Parts: sequence; C-alpha cells; structure tokens
Amino acid sequence: MTKADLMDLERLEQPFYFDMNVTDINKLYMELASREGATEDQIELGIEIPSRPKDWKTRYGIKGKPFTTVFETTRTISILHCSWLCMFKFLENAIVRRSAGCLQWGAGVIPPEAHSRLKDREKLFKSLLRNLVGYKEGNYGSQVTGNMVKQFMRYEKRDNTLQLIKDMKVWRYGQYEDPSSEEVSSTGKLLSYLNVAARVVSTKSKIKLSKFREFCRQTHIQIVILFPWALFSESLHRLLDHTWEQILLNDCYGLANESEQSMESSHKTQRYLKEHCARKTSLKDNVTDQMRRDWAAGDPILRNLDRKPKCTRCLEIGHWTRGCPSRQSEVLEEEREGAEMSDDEMVASLIVQENEEEPIDQVLLMEQLKSGWRL
Repeated sequence: MTKADLMDLERLEQPFYFDMNVTDINKLYMELASREGATEDQIELGIEIPSRPKDWKTRYGIKGKPFTTVFETTRTISILHCSWLCMFKFLENAIVRRSAGCLQWGAGVIPPEAHSRLKDREKLFKSLLRNLVGYKEGNYGSQVTGNMVKQFMRYEKRDNTLQLIKDMKVWRYGQYEDPSSEEVSSTGKLLSYLNVAARVVSTKSKIKLSKFREFCRQTHIQIVILFPWALFSESLHRLLDHTWEQILLNDCYGLANESEQSMESSHKTQRYLKEHCARKTSLKDNVTDQMRRDWAAGDPILRNLDRKPKCTRCLEIGHWTRGCPSRQSEVLEEEREGAEMSDDEMVASLIVQENEEEPIDQVLLMEQLKSGWRL
C-alpha cells in the first residue's frame, strides 16, 4: 500500500488489508540496519534508519527499531482522537494550494513564483477564517482546536464556508479568477461528507456498518476527484478506510467511549493546579498535591453537589442549551445548492435508531465473526 494507491480510483474499488506482521517488520529492520553498516550491538540498541528518495517500496516507513517483537502492532488501528484536526489540516492545505495554483504536493521543489503565491494565499485563508469562526489574531497554530474545526465544518455555516472558498479565488492563466460553480459545490459536498464521517465515528450509537463503509469509500473517491494532485494523509486514510474495522471490533458501536477527549478536557485544570495549588519543592510533592485534589474532586458525594444542567430552551433538567435535542433536530428550511440531505439527516441514516432494527446482514456477520473468536 502506497500513497499513490490512495489516489487511484481503480485501486479504491478493492479492499485495503494489512499484508505485514510484527515478524516481518523486525526482519526488515535488521536488513535495513545491516545495510547501514551497523554492528550487532548497535542493531540491538536501536539505530535511526535514514530515509532516501523514493525508498517507500523497501523501507515501508521504518525509521528505527520496532518497540516490540511480540505485540501485533500491524493489526492495531489507533483511535483518531484528533480526526477533526487531521481533516482540517488536509482541507486547508488542499484549498490553499488550489487557490495558489501550486499543485505540487510532495513532488519536488516548488518554483519561487508558485511558492510566493502559496504563502500569500495562506495569509488570506487565515484572515478569512478569523472572520468565519472568530479566533483571535495571534498564534494561529495553538488556536486550531477540535471545536474550531467543528465550527468550520458546521452545516449551519456551510454557506459562509463556501463564500470563503469563493473569496480565495483560483490562479488560472496568470491571474486569479473565481472558482467554477462545480468546484464550489463539490467542495461543499466534501465538507459535508467529512463532517458526517467524523460525527458518526464519535457517536455512542450502533452504526449501520456496511452503509457507513460505503459512505466512507465514496468520500475517499470524492477527494480523489476533487484534488487528484493531493498527497493523501495517513490520518485521513485511517479515518475513511480503516475506522470501520475498529467499529466492527466494537460490536458495531461508535468509538465515543474510546475517545481521549475526556482526559484531555482536564488539561487546563491540571495546569492551574500545578501552578497555583501544589508545592514546588520537588516534582514528587507537586504531583502528589495534584493527585490529592483530583482524588477529592472525583468523590461521588462531592459530585452530587455539582450544578445540575438545565436547558433554557426547553426548561428540562439533564442537558444544557447547547446540547438540547430540540435544537439539534432542527433542519434549516433553506435548501442548499447540490445538497440532497442535511448533515444531521445523513448522520441519522447511518445510525441504527431506537425504533429501528439492526440490518440483518450485519447481525449475521457479527454472529459469524463471534463464533470464530475466542472470547
């Protein structure tokens, strides 16, 4: 599997599979290290494998000694807790490069004129994005968060997002021109597909796996058609082509329970405790004080005293206004050009609803797989 395969429409008609195991990886590391002239002791300790031009067919991404010789890492799919950020980074790069007429992505040195246009379009994109999602002017990288990306991908802001793409213009025939209506509508469709895929993955509900797998494949094809010159990222490949496998192993439920967001949401609190509520006499004392406060904050009796969420929209207790079901179920009355369904409707079509039975082919598949598993 190469990045070139990810942009081949004929290859996308075939399934992706892992054709290496941990034994093969360790054997390949030994061969590469020996090729670099390393001794047996150096190979055992681990050396860095330098990359060479167009060596992906022989190196397979190996840069150093594998950290295990037992655990089958090639069959493990990492959970994309930063899937929103990976999507946005790819979209930003693709939109900016198309606008600048710089279609060289991982294929040699960019000419000076194209590089100058690329930097100019990057600044314009950040300026327009600031008006769209309202991030503060300053360090751009530290403000690109999951919540900011969700605002950028929201269905309710889709018209404003497409206007940003129009304002970016496209470099053609030595000048900037307006993008074609087909380019704008196709980009809007891709935004919708990526937004739906990420939302379905992060749900707690049971997913219609066959339908979701085909949806992700069509999303991949849409990217190849819209940006045939792009360099497909590994993170986006995992989201669109392999996440369904992790969902299958999770009994066809979404991966919300395996997300790291709950742990990362306390980073701000931990930084405050470390600076203001813990001793600075030693690292051990500092961590001990943080652990004591965390232990007290997690006490069930104290948690019962927490403020109960109350919605100011429906006046019910149990959720905040932002997560009100009545607010989330609203569908805009205005129909968007080229959009057959809203994002919410597409998400609902890929999830098994409360009064809906699980697809029979999915039930039979799970029974067949579980009969062969040693549980």
